[in-house]
Amino acid sequence: MERIEGNMLYTVPHYYRKFQCTASACTDTCCAGWQIMIDDKSLRKYKKIPGAFGNRMKNSVDWKEGAFLQYKGRCAFLNEENLCDLYAEKGEQMLCRTCRMYPRHIEEYEGIREISLSLSCVEAAKIILGGKEPVRFLNKEDDREETYESFDFFLFTKLMDVREAMIGILQDRKESMEVRIGKVLAIAHDVQRRIRGEALLRLISCLSVIKRRRIVRGSEKN
Repeated sequence: MERIEGNMLYTVPHYYRKFQCTASACTDTCCAGWQIMIDDKSLRKYKKIPGAFGNRMKNSVDWKEGAFLQYKGRCAFLNEENLCDLYAEKGEQMLCRTCRMYPRHIEEYEGIREISLSLSCVEAAKIILGGKEPVRFLNKEDDREETYESFDFFLFTKLMDVREAMIGILQDRKESMEVRIGKVLAIAHDVQRRIRGEALLRLISCLSVIKRRRIVRGSEKN
């Protein structure tokens, strides 16, 4: 899909909307075992919560670090039923960005926003690893426009080409998973070495080799 100049392009994997949080039924809650950071906008809202719940909030946040406090490795708002008291008391609009987005993960580039699901979530992992069909990517555009001051468009386009080649290799199920993973890791190693050595022009030759090998291999099978 071609991107209209000036528009924001959103890309998600085809399984993206299948995800649904299982809340208290989750076998590995995301509200325990890691530090949950709070964005500045949410911190400002939390400071303004009145009453008894406001007092609880003041005693449940590390205001210097900008994170929820934990008790025995569990978020201060995670109750015995593995449900969030903040969500139950104040609603989804009061969740911080981390809690509102997880396990959704966003990568932003100039004019492009890619959204995926994180394998660290049990339910997301079931969807991603349990899929039988090759992954497809869905695109949608709107008229938002963002500009990044330091954006290496040349590097970005080359990395997109590399990723496309990697996906093509991984989706070739005529080869074993071990062979496919080995090829992708080898490509990643070569590409990273060229990036660190500031030899981006050599990255083009690397891509050419990958494409030639795929074409030759495809013709051999046909």
